[in-house]
Amino acid sequence: MRPFILLVCAAALWGIGQPVLDHAIDGLPAVTAAEVAIVTGAAAVWAAVGLREVRTGHPLRRPRNLARLVLAGALEPGLANLAIAAALVTIPASICSVLAGTEPVFTLWFSILWLGHGATRRGLAAVLLVVLGTVFLNRPDLDGGLAGLPALGGITLALLAAISAAGFSIIVATPAKVTDPLTLTAVQFLVAATVLLPALGWQLWHAGTLTSPTATSGHWLAAVAAGALGMTLPFLLYTTAIGTVHVFPASLTLTLIPVFGVLTALVFRGERLDGSELTGTALIVAALGLYLSTERESDASSLLEEYSVPRHHRTIRWHAFLHGTHRCDPDCPHRPAALTPAPGTVPDR
Repeated sequence: MRPFILLVCAAALWGIGQPVLDHAIDGLPAVTAAEVAIVTGAAAVWAAVGLREVRTGHPLRRPRNLARLVLAGALEPGLANLAIAAALVTIPASICSVLAGTEPVFTLWFSILWLGHGATRRGLAAVLLVVLGTVFLNRPDLDGGLAGLPALGGITLALLAAISAAGFSIIVATPAKVTDPLTLTAVQFLVAATVLLPALGWQLWHAGTLTSPTATSGHWLAAVAAGALGMTLPFLLYTTAIGTVHVFPASLTLTLIPVFGVLTALVFRGERLDGSELTGTALIVAALGLYLSTERESDASSLLEEYSVPRHHRTIRWHAFLHGTHRCDPDCPHRPAALTPAPGTVPDR
């Protein structure tokens, strides 16, 4: 039950933090707001790492699976936030949210393709309900803003953000089992802040400034708060849980993020839920309940069960990258049976 609670709390914090980041973007360029948020998160988590090292008296060591941690941070929140910031220049935020909400589709595809997880009919139905629920929640404006090549580029970038987030979930699943969440998140945010630096430089070169005439201290504070509370804490909770649950149901749980975003607007802004938002919320909750109830009945792939090992891999090289083992290491528990040396033979090292 603990992993499920952690994932729901992460979704809640992401949902609460999204309106805060949106407020920062109202006065700041999207790239600037994202970089401030990520740098704030990186500073907070590295300060926590430093305090932990001082308290324990043990120096910080090079984490295992460092290459995968770097790639994970480059994908999310690095490339994902960069793609969203660039997409918002050419397409409306509602359409961008819907396209970014297709993350579970790509997560399911990657799980089947690289982790060997089987797809069930109810799993596919849950994905469909999630996508429909996201459409109802965001109510994309399809009447304008979607004409021409720039809009096509914005749509592509929004889908790239969803693919990056799904790839992050796949890449980080195995390292999360052997790396403590604080170290993992520290590396992740440091890499993400570095990834956004070229875009920040382009913003400075193109516009001549990193801010805007409408920016106030409230917008800067909102970006800082979004980084500390809306990014760092949920990523810590997510990386804590992802090491013990399956990737796809974990991603499905995070579709509650827009639901919590709507509830945040309801509580703090006094907004009222209309029929579209109620329908979207009901569809997302129904999708999650459908999938979890199915997995409990079949006693497989449940959120409450330990993460199972992959059954096969598309390539041996990808297998070695995911699990940090030599492609011919006979001690690897995920080693394909075809590569296991026969008794009495010398393993190929």
